[in-house]
Amino acid sequence: MTQENLNMDYSKYDFKESTEMYVHLSKKGLSKEVIQEISKLKNEPQWMLDFRLRSYEVFMKK
Repeated sequence: MTQENLNMDYSKYDFKESTEMYVHLSKKGLSKEVIQEISKLKNEPQWMLDFRLRSYEVFMKK
């Protein structure tokens, strides 16, 4: 690999090194608690939270 291949323009893909601009930082990983927290922050309706939690259960079974 040449040096020029390593000089990637990260702004092209919007990679972020810093988390300073974020209002909320959640824990690493995905859990029911994280899903509920994000849903609450987004003021989502109950049916959306229920849908996300059911989807999480399907995901965890795989």
